[in-house]
Amino acid sequence: MIKELNYKAIKNVHINCKGVQAVRLTARAFNLGTSRVFSSFGEFSILENSNRVTMLFCVLVFCFNAEGSLRKESELKLDIPPETYKKVWNYFELIFKNNSKYIQSLKGNVETSFSTEKFVDEYFDNSNADFYRNEHGLRYRQRFFPDEPHHPKNGRRLIQVKLSSQNKESIVRSEVKYDAMEPLVQDSFLNQHELFSHLFPTDQQSLMKFLKGIGYEPLDFRSVINLTQMRRRVYFKKDKMPFLTLTLDEVEVMKRGKKKKFYEMEIEVDENLYTGSTVEQRKSLEEIASKIKSDLLVKFSDIKQDQTPKYNKAFLLFEKENLKTPGSKKGLIILIATIFVIAFRKRLGLFLHK
Repeated sequence: MIKELNYKAIKNVHINCKGVQAVRLTARAFNLGTSRVFSSFGEFSILENSNRVTMLFCVLVFCFNAEGSLRKESELKLDIPPETYKKVWNYFELIFKNNSKYIQSLKGNVETSFSTEKFVDEYFDNSNADFYRNEHGLRYRQRFFPDEPHHPKNGRRLIQVKLSSQNKESIVRSEVKYDAMEPLVQDSFLNQHELFSHLFPTDQQSLMKFLKGIGYEPLDFRSVINLTQMRRRVYFKKDKMPFLTLTLDEVEVMKRGKKKKFYEMEIEVDENLYTGSTVEQRKSLEEIASKIKSDLLVKFSDIKQDQTPKYNKAFLLFEKENLKTPGSKKGLIILIATIFVIAFRKRLGLFLHK
């Protein structure tokens, strides 16, 4: 059911905004906490035709597709030494271009395209650092295309939850995604929270329910570290459908005013294709990814497979300098409090014996 719309907010949005911005701000104008339905579209006649279409599109998208759905991803991760990074990309441009011998050797009608993208990630964890310890991930992600400002996904924002399996050797993780945006108004408790303020109202409730369902207190999550990635990518299509992405990442980590860098490669089967595939189809897709990985390991002997998530790798960089992992602040507070209590008791004992 289409729920009540904040009509004045929508009107202001469409008077002052156009295109993609209007789409995003219209979605934020929904008041999804109530159930009254507008009975007439006559009130929207003052809007331009194109913006009425935009508004109706938002109604359909955000009222009928609000909650994130659980997907599966198959991703091989490889560590790249800094001195090898450029050599690997040069090799990509040579061997993975369309109609190359290597592309022709893959099964099916395979085509490739190249892209350079920038990802800005803010990771969240709770006071016990449970996501760090279990190699899960919860992030607010912004995506940009520096060379393609008109790309339909330029400026896209997401909240993503990634859950690792108990098998640390597994290359398969579960993932939930929610569309997100820059916070606009702090008109509720959740809209003031540094994580939930990026979500639309129904998605706020959906993520709250999801986190509680896997055993975590949602409001305990706080921002802990920021990553910026320059991602050079090769997109693979098979019979005109996306099926694989090869990504070379230059990752910059910012924590407490200090910067660190590391480099890695990801070979990922398209998550939508993988999620909807049978066991046999998944096996076939994984074989192609595994072949590319094996060929790269032969070509570059200093590349090593390492399935550690970026979030954990980022903190491991700083651990060497005794910048603690998430959750350590709570332990420090407890330690200080304990010392204070012991000192107070000693003082009290001395006072009583005088």
